[in-house]
Amino acid sequence: KEKLAKLLVSTVPLELIVEGGHRIELKLAWTMRAVMLIETQMRLLGVYVNVLQNPGVFWSELDCTKLAVGVWACAQQEQSEYAGEAGLDVVASFMVADNYGAAAVALKNAYLDSLSQETRDSIHKAEEAAAAGEAASASDPRQPRCPDCCTGALGDSTL
Repeated sequence: KEKLAKLLVSTVPLELIVEGGHRIELKLAWTMRAVMLIETQMRLLGVYVNVLQNPGVFWSELDCTKLAVGVWACAQQEQSEYAGEAGLDVVASFMVADNYGAAAVALKNAYLDSLSQETRDSIHKAEEAAAAGEAASASDPRQPRCPDCCTGALGDSTL
């Protein structure tokens, strides 16, 4: 049964390299088991997340905890040696600022690979529309801008 489950999902490679040349090579697979691990581990850490019903919240509010737990959970399909708290510690120890972006992209690609082509196309269209809307808003001369103290229009400051 284990071999059958491994055949049914695609994996996304992720190589994390830290100072000193230490590296870990992971194969990420977004599976129901991975989602269960993400939700369970996040609750143990005091964060409630429902990835099944609200995947958009998971992705739009991706932080270091969700990123580390997500990568750790998705790696376990192919690399069960990272199971448990010790495995989470190992995976998280390789996640440093220099590779947050690569880890986030690999995690999102594992998620996207788990979806049908139709759903992926819908997500890409929505992302493109959102990006176009943000670009239009940023270039709108009627939108007042706040000089040097924030990055967005007035009222959008994260300060």
